[in-house]
Amino acid sequence: MSGAVRFGRASGVPVVADASVMVLMFTFGTAVFLYLRQVVPSASADAAGIAALAASVSIVVSVFLHEYGHVVVATRRGLTVREIRLSMFGGYSAITGEPTPKTELVVAAAGPLVSLSVAAASAVFASALGSGNTFGAVVRTLAIANLAIGVVNLLPGFPLDGGRALRGFLSHRGMGRERATEFATTVGRTLGFVAVGIGLVLLAANESSGLFWIVGGWVLSSTARSAGTREALRVAFDGMTVSDLMRETRDAVPGTTSITDLLSLYGSGARLRSLPVQVTGRVVGVIGQREVDSISPSRWPMVRVSAIMSKIGPADVFEADASVESLLFHPSGTSGRVIVVRDNTAVGIIEGKDLSRLLA
Repeated sequence: MSGAVRFGRASGVPVVADASVMVLMFTFGTAVFLYLRQVVPSASADAAGIAALAASVSIVVSVFLHEYGHVVVATRRGLTVREIRLSMFGGYSAITGEPTPKTELVVAAAGPLVSLSVAAASAVFASALGSGNTFGAVVRTLAIANLAIGVVNLLPGFPLDGGRALRGFLSHRGMGRERATEFATTVGRTLGFVAVGIGLVLLAANESSGLFWIVGGWVLSSTARSAGTREALRVAFDGMTVSDLMRETRDAVPGTTSITDLLSLYGSGARLRSLPVQVTGRVVGVIGQREVDSISPSRWPMVRVSAIMSKIGPADVFEADASVESLLFHPSGTSGRVIVVRDNTAVGIIEGKDLSRLLA
């Protein structure tokens, strides 16, 4: 995936880091470096720099451990985890399946519990090391960072773990899952606005920390909205598969077919809907009116379908029994359309207008 690096697997789950995770490492490392220069003035710049670098790596490990807590509990509860994704704003575990309210609450609480446990262990270790050395100071910052990760994620609003726990609690109390999702999203956005307000007050009082409150609040509010939309779609389309959305197609068009023959067989304009293209027994592209419009009509008798088709890649192909959710949140392919297959045979196609109609 563009802009992401795979770090392997944890309990069989792919671990992926966005390029933006470097921002998290740089920001935390810089803060630790400045902190060390203040509290351990006897340490050299080189020693502080090495310690800050170690701390920048450790914060990413801390975020991973938080997410891994979710993964362990989710898999033990029978849910499927597609991947763990790390970014500058923390982490996200892509969990599929429809959890019971109790399971959702337990899975959501697992991450903060791990972070708070790491914070407690780090605090004890830092106390044993003492405060007058570089190593002890770094461990202390990690204890504070993990404490912050755990406490902030317990706030009861989407997209934080506390928001998912809140939804699980409300669902357990009888509220519909969709309504509980909307409520948790509203709480998350409200918390974001409150944080922005606190930041503005701090800036007015000449406190530079207000800037962090404003940025954090804006991120929380905006991600609450996107996470809420995602969750609402999951609820709305739960149980639907790609085959429910696809338009069935006849046999794929041979790549050697001329454009003139294609139009005579399938029509033109609104009548020519996107079709899969087959070359040497494999579906390798898609052809529709927009591809036909890319060349002059005078060349139609001479040009083959394979010459102007939009090529497809892995992101353009979906199994017929895949969930609609996986389609909606999968990165867009190159063709702008989706080929639906069953037993390695093309059986349908989905165009952008089909998705627009679904979302509407």
